[in-house]
Amino acid sequence: MSFSIVDGISTIGFDALGTVTLALVMLLIGSRIKKHVKFMRTYCIPAPVIGGTLFALVNLLFHQTGLLTISMTTTYQTDMQNIFFTIVGFGISMSLLKKGGTRLVKYFALTAILIILQGIIGVAATKGVGLHQVFAIVCGPASLAGGHGNVAAYGQLLEDMGYTGANVVGIASACFGLITGSFFGGPLCRNMIQKYQLVNPNIAIADKDQASSDASVSAKTYTVQDIFIHVAIIGAFMTVGSYLGKIIGGALNISIPSFTGAMLLAFIIRNLNERFHMLEISDALLDKMQNFCLGIFLSMAMISLNLWQLYELAIPMMVVLLAELLMTLVFIRYIVFPILGKDFDAAVMCAGLCGHGLGATPNGLANMNSVTEQYGPSPISYLVVSITGGILASWTLIIVNTFMINLLA
Repeated sequence: MSFSIVDGISTIGFDALGTVTLALVMLLIGSRIKKHVKFMRTYCIPAPVIGGTLFALVNLLFHQTGLLTISMTTTYQTDMQNIFFTIVGFGISMSLLKKGGTRLVKYFALTAILIILQGIIGVAATKGVGLHQVFAIVCGPASLAGGHGNVAAYGQLLEDMGYTGANVVGIASACFGLITGSFFGGPLCRNMIQKYQLVNPNIAIADKDQASSDASVSAKTYTVQDIFIHVAIIGAFMTVGSYLGKIIGGALNISIPSFTGAMLLAFIIRNLNERFHMLEISDALLDKMQNFCLGIFLSMAMISLNLWQLYELAIPMMVVLLAELLMTLVFIRYIVFPILGKDFDAAVMCAGLCGHGLGATPNGLANMNSVTEQYGPSPISYLVVSITGGILASWTLIIVNTFMINLLA
């Protein structure tokens, strides 16, 4: 951590480790707030979102008053994301994939339709408020379903084409999506569960699995050596998987998320391991690692939000984003939920879609974590949302964004 004073303004700079530590502290604060504030528990607001948003608001106050400038080094944010998705890939078995077959196809189709609708609404809304329609890309699918990484690429492309401000507007729109996707997902799912009195069919199975897990844990004490082995295995998946992802992307001539190769490799090894028993791996340890990485990633994403970019966002842009938000919530509630079956798993998937349809896949999974903590597990939802939000949606975004640029720019 560094401290300096420039032109009378104090600046605190957090290095990579300091930023992770700050994210952990805000995550713990968010957990404590959630524990003591019934509203947060009732409406399933994720703890990283609570703590991260609190810090972002304090940082906004410092920025607006000029009292303090805080800078962070988010080097490990991508690493935590990649570890998380690698473990998710290892948790996907062919038996579970077959079980989710029909719903996976439906969910992917509905996600693709949502991305297209965000483009259409963006074009109509920008035209309605008198803005150039090319901004529909950075206020629509690129920033919302795409997130910060996606919109940064397309925002810079538009800047290079002469559309000044596209980058700033895109990043601000992504911040808007990240916040709204995280805050609306849990309450939306809870409303469906309460209104339709949905029963979780997975609880009995989960209780049986938990009893088996408890027996296994009592029979074996995991050592530091076990942790080293699991970290080494996941690290190997990520190292080899990064090259695999580059090969796949180059062969198909498309841009894919950095975790795709590792996630695919982990999926392949998991299913080979079930057949040939090459590795002795504990799902319990991997589950802890997965939740740890997700918590840090999302907390880092939230504390690094520059809310003044939203504050400074022009009113016409806010009109466009509010139109996108309303359409997305209505689409999820009245189209997606019924088509997916109108049951408990469908409601949890809707929480996930709200997260990655407006922000990013980890936000969707955090939404589902918050819901399942209260109402019980939904394994099929994690499978469907992880595969669609993490991989399939990215390919759809490439097609939609490229088409919009060629049509509007």
